[in-house]
This record gives sequence, structure tokens and C-alpha cells, in this order.
Amino acid sequence: MIRQNKFRGAFRNWKQNKVIGEIANMSEQRDLPVDIFVLQPAKPPLPGERPDPNYTAQSKTWGDGEKWTVVETVVDFVNHVKVSCGDRKYVRVLRIGGHGGSGFYLGEVWVSMSTIDVYEVWLKEIIPYLIPGKTLICLDHCHVGSNDDLLKKLSTVFGGVPVLAPFDIQFDNEGAPSFEGNGRICNTETCVTTYSPNEKPSDVLSFLAYYEVISGKTLPGSDKGIWDNLSK
Repeated sequence: MIRQNKFRGAFRNWKQNKVIGEIANMSEQRDLPVDIFVLQPAKPPLPGERPDPNYTAQSKTWGDGEKWTVVETVVDFVNHVKVSCGDRKYVRVLRIGGHGGSGFYLGEVWVSMSTIDVYEVWLKEIIPYLIPGKTLICLDHCHVGSNDDLLKKLSTVFGGVPVLAPFDIQFDNEGAPSFEGNGRICNTETCVTTYSPNEKPSDVLSFLAYYEVISGKTLPGSDKGIWDNLSK
């Protein structure tokens, strides 16, 4: 019985390492970046109502014909990422839009610390398309940047890539992908406030990496001067 249990444990570890190795190989083979924008569904406004910004955003385009894609379920989201990346592309920016607070909507699914474990098995399917150091996850939702635990958990679920989210309400931004106010960026271990969340992704990633080097722990958001020097 002891030998059998040892064998099972060894086999389980081998299988886990094999899967991790396959994911790493798939990521290394991807050299073409793609930006992906997914949005919570929204209904048209009633007469006299101010439209939901998610509804307005559905018709917006920018850049080279980029636009939001409406998804309803976690499975829709995962499939959209897979199709968008195909065989050669990796995700440079994955921007998820919708309503938020202590958690956020991914399509019509509420993701929070009390629900994320339910969806983790599906969300992890996009790890092969994410590359630490090159991929940035952006949550375009009100106030979700105030929840460090959720941002760290999401980074863990997505294989360690950083997650950026705003502190403030996100209402006037109807389609154009930019944050209103300051943001919070986290990986699995470290969180820090950024006063420039709309910098290009490589600069935002460098900002977090810099803080990791000098601290290795969650930092207060008061060291604005260091970020100003880094971004020059």
C-alpha cells in the first residue's frame, strides 16, 4: 500500500510537471502580440435614461478597427481568447470591461473572492496564451482596484501575470480603453498603486517589476516620485 501511494504521488507530480512544461512550451512558441477587449452585455436605455456605458461601448471602435467583444459566460470568454490567439499569438493586453465593486462582472458572471474558485478551472485554460513579463490583465470596472486579495488571486489563476484595476468610478470612459483616476497593479505577491495606469503596457509592467526588486512586498501608494523617475 505504501509503495502504491508513493507511485501515485510520483505519477501525479510527473503529470503536473508535464502539463506545466507543455504550457511553457506553448507560450514560448507564441511571438505575435494581440490585444483583446471583452465586455459585459448591456441593454439599450429606456426613453429619458442615461445609457449604460457598457451599452455605449459596444458600438465604439478605435485604433486599427479594435473594439469590444461582448461575452456572456466564462466559457464564451475562454473561447474568445483561444480563437483570437490561434496558433502563434499571445495576449499583450487582456481588458475586461463591465460593472464592478468588491468584485467584477466577467460577461454576466460575478467574480469575487467568494466565487472565483468556482470558475478557476475554466479561467486557467487561457494560461498558455499569457506570458509573464509581456501580458497585462486590465479590469475596466469601478472600484475593483481596492481589493488586493482579489487581484492577487486573479494573477495566481492566470499563471502569475499582473492584473491592473482602477480605484475610482469608471463612467465617462465609453469605449476608449483608458482608466479614470489611479490604479492598483498586483501579481501573486506584490501590489502597488500607479498614478499612471494608462501608460503603455510595457511601462506598467516595468513599474511593478521595479517595486518587486526594491521591496518584495505590498507597498503603500505614496511613493509617486519613484514612478515619476522611472517613467522619464
